[in-house]
Amino acid sequence: MLATAHEPPELAPSPRHEVAALGGSARLYHFEPSPGAPSRSGRPLLIVPSMINRWFVVDLRRGASLIEALVSAGIDTYCLDWGVPGPEDRYLAWDEVLRRLARAARAVARRSRVEAIGLLGYCMGGTLAAIHASLHPSSVAALVNLAGPIDFSEAGELARM
Repeated sequence: MLATAHEPPELAPSPRHEVAALGGSARLYHFEPSPGAPSRSGRPLLIVPSMINRWFVVDLRRGASLIEALVSAGIDTYCLDWGVPGPEDRYLAWDEVLRRLARAARAVARRSRVEAIGLLGYCMGGTLAAIHASLHPSSVAALVNLAGPIDFSEAGELARM
């Protein structure tokens, strides 16, 4: 059902539960199978959203949700929620960000009893997923990068950062 002008759509409508705390405000969510969805098969998929947007950018509303589509297709879907940065994150270094991603990937593999998982990164999450895949190639069976920059050789200000 579409929301009226007076009723905003429900954000993050896909049923989920938290399965791990990953450090700071980061959390790992696991999504419930949809009624009538095919049984889960294949490797689990960890979605790595951008740290700039909230995780539910991939689960905006019913009918416009990447997570809904994946779960409906029978894919065992997890999502890393980077959380809302607090004062304790002021000096958060890239190494710690990558360790949080590695903890999420290990938790998915452990829960699913597999050696390697699929990663789907969106925006900066695509960049982080690619870095993780290059650091831990035996733990990644597949990598999907949705709009994540990889080549920073001519990135202007981003390259200087």
